[in-house]
Amino acid sequence: MTSGELRLLILVLGLLFIAAVYLWERHKRTQKEIRKKREYAEAFDDPDVLGEQINELDMLVTQREKSIPYIQASDPEFEGIVSLEPEPSVVLDDHPGVSPGETAARAQRSDAILIISIASNKKFFSGDAIMSSLRALNLVPGPMDVFYRYDETQESILYTVASMVEPGTFPVDDMSRYMTSGLTLFGRLPAARPGSEIFSDMVESAQQLAAQLDGKLLDSQHQPMTEEKLDEMRQLAESYPAKQA
Repeated sequence: MTSGELRLLILVLGLLFIAAVYLWERHKRTQKEIRKKREYAEAFDDPDVLGEQINELDMLVTQREKSIPYIQASDPEFEGIVSLEPEPSVVLDDHPGVSPGETAARAQRSDAILIISIASNKKFFSGDAIMSSLRALNLVPGPMDVFYRYDETQESILYTVASMVEPGTFPVDDMSRYMTSGLTLFGRLPAARPGSEIFSDMVESAQQLAAQLDGKLLDSQHQPMTEEKLDEMRQLAESYPAKQA
């Protein structure tokens, strides 16, 4: 074999090796994407996973709110909104003979969480579309890598917007390659504003996000949101006045 033939053989072998590496890496990326989509689908189909996720995020957000001041919005477009509403976690006492004031006082003794989910009609929301819609609604990114609606002082959280997929956070600095099957808005009551105001804000934000992203509203059990469910949540929210400072 001549030196020219040897060089040609080495070149061919090198090209074959590069092609093999490329195909292997492509195969791994494909398998990773398949696993990710499967995880998204599983999370979307299991309301219990969503409930656990919301409880964990709510606990972390509450702890964070008590320990540090929240980040001020640097963009004038970000001036406070955050979103969602879950199944009522408090049952109001409607027994005869109990005054509205007493009922409200009883409700105040326990926290409640409002939750609203938005599921994609096309399986997934893209990160860019999510970011654009949240910006349009002045929803603020902050601690825990989720989005918030603050009160007018920019110090207290009214409600939170998270991903429906565990762990619920967003890659805020790199949304272009992100996707999720849905969003969840949730807010703990009592809060810095009356529950009725927070509920109205959450519903309006959820409806606008659904319209902008081509999604549909769901309750905390991943069932289509109904007027009856919204009325039930509204009544619960109205029983919570603003939390005293």
